Amino acid sequence: MEFNDAILHESGERLDVPRRLREALSWEISSELVRRHPEELMLAELQPGGGQYDCMTIVSLHGEQMSFMNRISKGHINVALRHTLDDRPNWTQVLLADDRRTVVELIESDMGLVVPRETPLTTSRSIGYRVIAEMILQKALSKNSLFASHGWYDGEMHELNAKMSFFEAVPPAHEALRASNAGELFKSPAANFWFVFELEPGKQHTHFMEFDTKSNPPLFAVDCYKGMLHGPRFSIDLMAEYVANDRNLEKLIRAIYIDLDKVQGR
Repeated sequence: MEFNDAILHESGERLDVPRRLREALSWEISSELVRRHPEELMLAELQPGGGQYDCMTIVSLHGEQMSFMNRISKGHINVALRHTLDDRPNWTQVLLADDRRTVVELIESDMGLVVPRETPLTTSRSIGYRVIAEMILQKALSKNSLFASHGWYDGEMHELNAKMSFFEAVPPAHEALRASNAGELFKSPAANFWFVFELEPGKQHTHFMEFDTKSNPPLFAVDCYKGMLHGPRFSIDLMAEYVANDRNLEKLIRAIYIDLDKVQGR
């Protein structure tokens, strides 16, 4: 089905997509954008309007432009080129479209990015986002799906707006944060990190995910600026492992799960 099909858009305005699928779709699109523009873009989780929205946000490091993917119920992808609010893409459109590259290209146009002739090779600046996106996509239809939460909070918090309870739950990530200088995004090293959690169905229905690190600690953290994955008691240079696994993302993810299983004694 064509992404721009009018009937699909109209139907999508009446329907809703489960939160776990909005999570997976937002990561699929945003990680592909970083893959295509690794030196220009990073990802953040923002709550515009004083916390009214939960947005996967594509941030341009040079022009400070942003594109928002609102993941609350009946949310939209807010693309400035659309003339009216009714024209904004909804998640049903994105889910049922034959080719989601149309959405990627729409956001590229909106942000004034030069469309690459071909997708660049994966680098340390894009590998972390790709790993998170693929792992979330693989689990999107599972009973316990995966969700990612940014290590930096969009609001008033303590030093550097870091979600310290997240970092403390993954000691290698905490050490990496303490050793980091300010990153390019929001001038805070905490904004380089994303934390991946497994959530059971009963915890997937709220507009804003609430993560209790004491009862459900993160599986791992990823420093997407440096391309490092930090598990409970280990760290992985994702780019080195990606190359060692024949630049095959699925092989890399299997290796990550093996390390996680060893830590958990499976």
